[in-house]
Amino acid sequence: MHRLVHATTRAWVRKLEISVSSILQLSAFHAMASRFPGGDFENWNTCARYLPQAETILSGEPIEDSKELRQRRAAVLFRTGHYQSRRQEFDQARHKINRCLKIYREIGLAHSPDALRANTVLGCILHRFVDDWASAITLLQETLQRQEQLLGQDHPHTLETISQLVDALVSYGSDVVNAESMCRRLIAAREQLHGPDHILVVQAQISLGQTLNGLGKYREVEALFRAYADHPALRQGRPNPETVSVYAALATVLADQEKHAEAQEFLRLAIAASVALFSETSNFTLSLQVDLCDSLYR
Repeated sequence: MHRLVHATTRAWVRKLEISVSSILQLSAFHAMASRFPGGDFENWNTCARYLPQAETILSGEPIEDSKELRQRRAAVLFRTGHYQSRRQEFDQARHKINRCLKIYREIGLAHSPDALRANTVLGCILHRFVDDWASAITLLQETLQRQEQLLGQDHPHTLETISQLVDALVSYGSDVVNAESMCRRLIAAREQLHGPDHILVVQAQISLGQTLNGLGKYREVEALFRAYADHPALRQGRPNPETVSVYAALATVLADQEKHAEAQEFLRLAIAASVALFSETSNFTLSLQVDLCDSLYR
């Protein structure tokens, strides 16, 4: 066979190998983006099962630079990062969400619904892990404005951004009055979407209680948190993130009323739930242990 035919054949085979590999890589990302669920608590077991496979896919170098492949990679980065942020694994989550947003910027989708949702997760990470409340609030406010225009005021992704913005405002002690009105809007919208006993409504009620506590309405908040400490959604099976939040928030409002012995009891419950849910060294567990030490010192 002529050497030019050999060269042409080798080039054709090489191109075919690249095409097949690219198709396989795209298929892998498509399958993982479809199967890896959202990072909410009820999906944690499934997320944990798929995470090693997702990490393997993400560790590979892109075979080609197509927009579709990069978009699929961004989707897997978001889903794994969202799960890890909910698991309090903020360092890994921040790395993935930043990579996800970088891809969306590079392919011209910086203001797409998926990119805006990634902004919401990044805002959560900024105020919970980095303690950069000012940047978190600015990012979440900008994201919320775009989501309201693009998705509508009562879209689930818009409501999630409101939830994270309220948490950041209350943590920072900024504009608590506005945070209260946002909480009440959030509760009404989620009750309309999911019913009054849904865990997302409980989550919004917890945020409202924390907001009212910032306004000094201690008795109202204490009654709210005591009711939710026995809520069926928080008593089913193993502890969930809202269980920890209710116990910790109830401990805070009790301490604010100088009821330190009972506050310490709920702090211990919160620590036990946090260890069972996250780990002994998670940020949340360590923060609760510091609060308990402070309370005992008093």
